[in-house]
Amino acid sequence: MTRSALAAVLFTAIGLMPDHLGAQALWLEGAAAHVTWQPAGVTGSTLSGVTLAGAGGLALGPVSVEAGYAEGRMTSTTSATERPVLVEAFAALRVHPIGALSIGGGPYGRAYVTDAEIRRWLLWQIRGRYEIPLVGPRLTGYAELWSGFGGGGAADAPDAARGGGAGVMLALGPLAARLGYAIDDIRLGAGGGHETLERITLAVGIGRP
Repeated sequence: MTRSALAAVLFTAIGLMPDHLGAQALWLEGAAAHVTWQPAGVTGSTLSGVTLAGAGGLALGPVSVEAGYAEGRMTSTTSATERPVLVEAFAALRVHPIGALSIGGGPYGRAYVTDAEIRRWLLWQIRGRYEIPLVGPRLTGYAELWSGFGGGGAADAPDAARGGGAGVMLALGPLAARLGYAIDDIRLGAGGGHETLERITLAVGIGRP
């Protein structure tokens, strides 16, 4: 997927939106996630650990701007001394062209940090998400798929990426809680192989994404 394709999808989604815009809405979320990570370039090792994250967004009717950051120290299944830090960050523009369907896109960055080195790269994502009520208006399920392409960084920066996830959200007045699972697979260029990351996330916040 290219930058022009990403822009085309977002502009098409905006064109499908209603002519009117609703009231503004702000949401904030704090989360903890158990991560299992097989980073490229770390032969035979699977890393795992807990990341702490914060995210938020501002919606104006069917359009929202969102951003988030996560960080956590990982431990290795093969080395007691290998404890790199995983850092992730994203920003996105998301639109709701049709009911419970949302489409969003923007930059996503990931870094592998040790005392000896820092490996970082950037990719551009486009995400599709669909929500469905499960028990009344308070308990909602969601599923999402995403695809991406490289956005620069090292010579072994991502060529392509894909992933998906699903979960449930519970609304209790102004508060909301979310339990979700997600997985991604990212192919790196210059013979860098690929890496896989899985996460199980528990989040609480004000409002809902």
